[in-house]
Amino acid sequence: MDNDDNTAGVAANGGARPAGMAYAMRAEAQAVLDDAVFRRSPIIAKLLRFLIEETLAGRSHLLKSFTVAVDGLGRPADFDVGDSYARVQMGRLRKMLQSHYAEHGPVDNLCLYLQHGSYTVKLAQLATAYPTLYRPLSAIPLPTGHTASLPTTPDVKAKHSKTFRLRARYMGVLVGILATIIFGLLWQANTLAKSTSLSPILETGPVGAGSGKNATKLARLVEASFDDGLPRFKMSRVR
Repeated sequence: MDNDDNTAGVAANGGARPAGMAYAMRAEAQAVLDDAVFRRSPIIAKLLRFLIEETLAGRSHLLKSFTVAVDGLGRPADFDVGDSYARVQMGRLRKMLQSHYAEHGPVDNLCLYLQHGSYTVKLAQLATAYPTLYRPLSAIPLPTGHTASLPTTPDVKAKHSKTFRLRARYMGVLVGILATIIFGLLWQANTLAKSTSLSPILETGPVGAGSGKNATKLARLVEASFDDGLPRFKMSRVR
């Protein structure tokens, strides 16, 4: 018994398949036959059903080209044994099975396949049944510019984006407030500087009095006049 037959669960001496294996093969066959490619080819679909039943009954190793043509493909009993019709249809069946598994995965991780020169339908994983279709994950190239890193979940991304927008909004408001305060302080300082430079300045000093009585009286009158006028000035220095 070879490795494929171990995988498929073939009974010894070409006997019938176990009940569990029969169920798995029929389930996979039904999925295959539901494919549009097989629905458009009733002859090939009939051939596949015939080979599966003969395999499950343990008679597939006894099949000949003539038997397959007559019983599996519906050729008349006087069918010419030298005709290659059965071999051609078997080739089509193998290609259609491979095309099916190139587009669809198996039902239970096991594919239907037939080896060349054999009428026994087998079940095996894709790597064994159709090695040209099997590509391990490590052999699949990553797109250009793609880095194999763990993606951030959508919830985390949304949370980070919302937090960033809130921070940007608060920073904008804070910058606006600081700019307003600085502008106000500069404007006030500039206004104060202008008002100071334009304010009249009055300097008063001691008025020298003469020796006469009238001179002393005049000096006091002048000083009193200046003192009365000081409130009119914003800034004054008195010496």
